[in-house]
Amino acid sequence: MVNYIVIECTAVISLDSTAIHMIESLHREFKERGIRVCFAAVGNRMEKDLHRAGLVDKIGAKWFHASVHGAVTFCILHRSKNRGNSALDDDEVTEEEMQGDLSEVVKVR
Repeated sequence: MVNYIVIECTAVISLDSTAIHMIESLHREFKERGIRVCFAAVGNRMEKDLHRAGLVDKIGAKWFHASVHGAVTFCILHRSKNRGNSALDDDEVTEEEMQGDLSEVVKVR
């Protein structure tokens, strides 16, 4: 089962109103299915467009990361903190956890 999707945004320069509505719809539809969307490598102009549209507040700033690695790390830690909770609570992942060793969290099945 898919719990997280990471969207890498390096190629996105800016967003028009159609793109803003698409991202909002995408976020809502996946969240209703229990899937979280995490954004990586969002550029300055795209970030300004997302803030202006209120999407950073609506989605949550913690779901935006500077790199794909940071986004994936956050998703892994978020999943480990919310294991067994189908509602996918928004427990905060601390900076120490982001910098820590993931070997405790990642287990090969």
